[in-house]
Amino acid sequence: MHHRTLLLILVLLILPVSQARSQKVDSLMALRDTTLISAEQIDLQLQVAYILSTTDIRAALVHANRALKEADEIGSVRWTAEAKLAIGTLYDFLGINVDAAEYLVEALASFEELNDSAKQASTMMQIGNNYFYLKQFDTALKKFSQVSEFGRALNDTSLIISGLNATAAVYGNISKMDS
Repeated sequence: MHHRTLLLILVLLILPVSQARSQKVDSLMALRDTTLISAEQIDLQLQVAYILSTTDIRAALVHANRALKEADEIGSVRWTAEAKLAIGTLYDFLGINVDAAEYLVEALASFEELNDSAKQASTMMQIGNNYFYLKQFDTALKKFSQVSEFGRALNDTSLIISGLNATAAVYGNISKMDS
């Protein structure tokens, strides 16, 4: 009996969150004009993709890929980078690390072109994580070190610490505890 009560409480807690997400997706989709391709429309697609990423990853990928296609059509470096970042993140969620790293590296190149330091740092962290899971520790180590460098340049303690923690994890996996 106790387990049923806990299950009922859990369902009652999750249901409103799920309904709120669904309403948010519905309201964003109502704003979507499929006859128009613009930065605003691409942004709507990516917002939907990120919301769906916790419940329907396939649908999220459809929206992110559509956003990428539209960003390419209008020739927007910013939105192409954002769409590739979203696709890379979704592949990362799925554990498809090779494809994730590929999209993230492409997004990073665009963020470098845009001189967007904050996006560069967060994308580098994701790239490092993917290479870490692929057991390509040298590449992961380089990316994590770059994250720390960006943190120092931006005076962002969070980035510095994230990069250092990730670097330590790499050294722990390659048995260089004295590093």
